[in-house]
Amino acid sequence: MPGVETLFATPSLAYAMVFLAAIGVSFLLTPVTRRIALLFNLVDHPSDRKVHTAPVPYLGGVAIVLSFALAMLIYGWAFYLAQLIVIVAGGLLVSLVGLWDDRNGMHPLVKLTGQLLAAIAVALSGVQIQIFPFAWLNFGVTLLWIVGLMNALNFMDNMDGLAAAVTSTCAFFFFLHAAFSGQYLVASLSVALLGASVGFLRHNIKPEWHFMGDAGSLFLGFVLAVVAIKLRFPYNTYLVTALVPLYILAIPLFDMVMVVASRLRQRRPIYLGGKDHISHRLRLLGWSNRAILWTIVLATGALGLLSLPLARFSLWPAYVMTTGLAALFLALLVWLEVVYVRGTRALRQQAMEADASAPVDPSAHHIGLGPGYGPR
Repeated sequence: MPGVETLFATPSLAYAMVFLAAIGVSFLLTPVTRRIALLFNLVDHPSDRKVHTAPVPYLGGVAIVLSFALAMLIYGWAFYLAQLIVIVAGGLLVSLVGLWDDRNGMHPLVKLTGQLLAAIAVALSGVQIQIFPFAWLNFGVTLLWIVGLMNALNFMDNMDGLAAAVTSTCAFFFFLHAAFSGQYLVASLSVALLGASVGFLRHNIKPEWHFMGDAGSLFLGFVLAVVAIKLRFPYNTYLVTALVPLYILAIPLFDMVMVVASRLRQRRPIYLGGKDHISHRLRLLGWSNRAILWTIVLATGALGLLSLPLARFSLWPAYVMTTGLAALFLALLVWLEVVYVRGTRALRQQAMEADASAPVDPSAHHIGLGPGYGPR
C-alpha cells in the first residue's frame, strides 16, 4: 500500500505505533471521562434487570471512541481515506446514538434508525458482503450484519469487563488474519480497536467503577462488523472466507441468538433488558464473576484459534467442522435455556417463601394507603 513504508520502517512498527497510541489514550482518558460523568450525573442507576447495586458512570465509551479515532489518524490516513472517514463517521454516529439513549432514553425504532443510517453509509462507501449474485441482496445482508453485530456487542455489555475483553480477543484474531495476509487497513483498524478496548478494560474490570455504556458497545460492534466484512482471503473461496468472522465472533452472536429466542419463547419484547444472557445463566449455577469472564473470553479465544487454520481449509473440511460446532452450540443453547428456566423458577419460589414468612404490618391495610403498600 502506498505510504506505508514512508511513514514507518515496517508495517509491524506501524501496527505497534497504532496499538500504543490507542491503548495509551484509552487508559489515560477513561478516568477523565469517569470524572466528567460524575460531575454531570451521567450514571446508570440500579434496577431489577441490572446486576450492579450502586450508580455507576457510563462515559467509558467516549474514551474508547476517541482513542480509536486518534490512533487511526496516525496511520490510517495513508490509504483508503474516503472509506476510512466514512467508517470513523459511522462509528461516531452510533456512539452518539448510544450516548443519547443512555442519557435520555430513546424509542427502539429511533435507535434502530440511527444504527441503520451508519450501516447504510458504510455500505454505500463500498464495505459490503459479496456472497450472493444479486447486489440488492448483498446490500441487505450487509445492513443486517452490521446492525446485528452492534446489538450483539450491546447485549454482551452486561457485566464488568465482559464486552471489552471479548472485543479485545476478537480484534486480536482479526489483526492476525489481516496482518498475515497483508491487509493493512483491516489490520490497523483491528489493532486500534484492540488497543482502545484493552486500555479501557484495565479500568472497566474493577467492579462497578466505570461502564462503557451504549456509546461504547455499539461502537465496538460497528467496527468489528466492518472489519469482518473487509477481511479477505484471495487464495480461498468466499464461502470459507465468510466463515472466519463467524468463528471469531461466535460467542457474542450466540449470546444474542439465545437471548432473542428465549425472549420470543416467553413472549417478551426482545429490546427490553433482562438477566438472561450467558453470564447471568452461569451465575445461576453459582459461578463467580471472574470464572464467568475467563470462561467466555477463553471460549472466544479458542474459536479464534480455530479460525486460523480454517482460513486455509477447502470447502468441505470447513463445512464439516462448522457443522460439528453448530451442533455443539445448539446443545449448549438448550442446556443454558434449561439452566435459565430452572434457576428463575427457583428464585421465584424463594421470593414467594420469603414473602410468606415476612411479618404482616397491620397499618398497611389502613384505607387510603393505595396499591403497592401492603405485603407483596
